[in-house]
Amino acid sequence: LFAYLYLFQNVGSPILLLIAVMVFFGASQEANFVQLRTTLHGIPVAHAMITRFISLEADAPLKLASQHIIDTFQADFPVTDNGQVVGILSWNDLRAGLQHGGDGEHVRDAMTKEFPIGDPSEMLDEALERLQASECSTMVILQDERLVGLLTLENIGEMLSIRRAAEASA
Repeated sequence: LFAYLYLFQNVGSPILLLIAVMVFFGASQEANFVQLRTTLHGIPVAHAMITRFISLEADAPLKLASQHIIDTFQADFPVTDNGQVVGILSWNDLRAGLQHGGDGEHVRDAMTKEFPIGDPSEMLDEALERLQASECSTMVILQDERLVGLLTLENIGEMLSIRRAAEASA
């Protein structure tokens, strides 16, 4: 950064300084992402996925989802129809559905139908990359076509925090 300030002082162009700052921050973010991928490499999704969760039936009213939001810490719900996962109902989906149709509207009318799917044996760094590329913030984890877990950026972060704390005390 001091080199960039020196450059600005000698060249005098605020545009050059702005470009230098943008390059600096972009490189920092890339370095952090590479470090995160390296940390997650070799860890299976099964070690970070949520295994205790509530699923909603596609024909359930949004009122039921609203009550689950209040009763639990869960914010995103897998939506099933005849045992198959057909969507994810996020907090934002629920809020939009309530504003549009009220609490009598069905979950299927508010849910996100495009969502990433993973496997418990998949490596976490690969799953994270697909999750970040998706518009849905929750990955459905299936094993033999059966719903066994959910993966979110939040619980990946929690797993990393726990690992760091355990390593610091060792």
